[in-house]
Amino acid sequence: MKILMLAGKLFFPNFITSHILVITFCFLPLLVDDLLGAGRKPFPPLRWGEAGPCWEGLILPSSKGKEVCFDNVYAREYLMRIAEMPLLDWSEYGKGHSPYVCLARLACKYKVEEVNQYLQGVMPWSGSGSTWLCYKGDYDFTEVILTKILFMFGDDPELIYPNTLNHLLNVLLIEEGGTPREMVPGSLGLVRDTENHHLMTESSRYLKNQWLFKYGSSKVTPHNPNYDNVRNGLENWLKSYLDEMLFNGEYEFNSIPYLLYTVESLLNLDTFSDSEDIKIRAHKILDSLNWKYALGSLQFRRCAPFRRRFEYADSTSLVRDPHTALMRWWCLPESSNAPGQEYTRNSQIIFAVLSPYTLPPIVKEWAIRKPCEYFVQICNGKNGSPEIYSGGPEYLISAGGVYRGLRAMVIPRPTTLLLNDGEIDLSRCFHIRGRGKWWCWNNTGVWKRFAVGNAPVYIPPQYLPVAQEGQWRIFAPECINNFYVCVYNGNDLGLLYLAEKGGHSPDDLVKRIVHSNSSNERLYSTFILLDGTEVEYDVNAPAGTWVIKSIGGIEVDRFYDTWPRWSGNVPVNLYKEGKIK
Repeated sequence: MKILMLAGKLFFPNFITSHILVITFCFLPLLVDDLLGAGRKPFPPLRWGEAGPCWEGLILPSSKGKEVCFDNVYAREYLMRIAEMPLLDWSEYGKGHSPYVCLARLACKYKVEEVNQYLQGVMPWSGSGSTWLCYKGDYDFTEVILTKILFMFGDDPELIYPNTLNHLLNVLLIEEGGTPREMVPGSLGLVRDTENHHLMTESSRYLKNQWLFKYGSSKVTPHNPNYDNVRNGLENWLKSYLDEMLFNGEYEFNSIPYLLYTVESLLNLDTFSDSEDIKIRAHKILDSLNWKYALGSLQFRRCAPFRRRFEYADSTSLVRDPHTALMRWWCLPESSNAPGQEYTRNSQIIFAVLSPYTLPPIVKEWAIRKPCEYFVQICNGKNGSPEIYSGGPEYLISAGGVYRGLRAMVIPRPTTLLLNDGEIDLSRCFHIRGRGKWWCWNNTGVWKRFAVGNAPVYIPPQYLPVAQEGQWRIFAPECINNFYVCVYNGNDLGLLYLAEKGGHSPDDLVKRIVHSNSSNERLYSTFILLDGTEVEYDVNAPAGTWVIKSIGGIEVDRFYDTWPRWSGNVPVNLYKEGKIK
């Protein structure tokens, strides 16, 4: 600081100018990171919350990933489809296509000679970390696949020849040692790299170190302390990083496509790490990710807020999320449709197919069908978007979330009602978009069986009202047995309410709702449920504030950046006897 002050006085003798210069230098890293960064900034851990997963009875698998689903006809067919693809130019197709083909061929013991020749003949096609104007990166996308190849087949000279193994270790896997790289390469240490790049790069570094420390290579003798992850400090760094992901949530939540690459890295750590501390953290994060998916989806469809990338903001597909592809495999491995819809039949779920990780029984159960009604609020931390779900066996109301500014890169979605109708496009579902463009939305107005927003409810064309009065419409979809869908549309207001049938006719129901909510003006701030509970809301609440204000006259905690990580009335023990607690 003193040096900066002297330089400021020397070159800018004016007192005000010199101080402006000093302040600019001091805050430049923060300004640059705010303008250009896409990674998590450190913040204190969230409270876990009463609805957070519990791992009592968790026993980690002992398999190292060699005994995979080759007895599953659909897994074999899936792997062979990838294995039969051609190996293309490495510099152009080395990021994703060709490494996956190598992995599939080795798993199927198919064209092994060609794979070895191919791998021996290539060099790293770029550096790892984020690509930007002054740096070509993204090689860590390749490294995470090569790491899986190394650990699955590196000890079998009939699949990975000795020369190929040495080329992998000495040339193709470029990260090693004990110093993680947290900043974007070439950014002068000013811009924090993204979560998926951290995980791909550092999991590959960690596992390569582990291999070299145990087995060495043609250039490294075994037990070299430089590759001891405990002594070189990398294990402590990685444990802290994984703890932050577990307790604060994944930063790139629901990200298209980056969450998939995060899962690849976690599967590698869960499968291959010799450290119980690392393995159990990776396993718990995977369980948490998949438990959240189970709660936030219905029939493997979902419409949830996500972080990164803006070009997917206007997508209307309910199955485009690559997490859906992973969950379909983990839940339905015996189904010919397990890899999912056509989009999900991509090579990247090969990590799930070739990993021993399995879902906790309760996660699988809730992903396939919801045993009971529930309400859950999931906090994604400061400047994130909460995920709020009201669901049950026949329905899911999913809050669309909130835009938090350019640096946060959160994309809100319409608040959506999913029914047991199998519709896979938003245009075929009841939803509330929000007024204006998506970057103006705060679509957090969800309570139990209830949603409200500052735009009308979209009514899908296949549903016609069975009763109506004034601006209320009552729908009776054949796909649900226990509820009517009640919709109110006014100027800059939409209400969506699931009312229990309870022997009432649609005409009786609409009269009861109108009687309890006779003032259209009051509906802009308050709705009274059929059981008499009063829900108060502000449909124009600013970002950072829950649209819901009070329930039954009791004020709620509206500041969702500081909510517990998990709140709600859902079972929390993922493993104890595999049953709902």
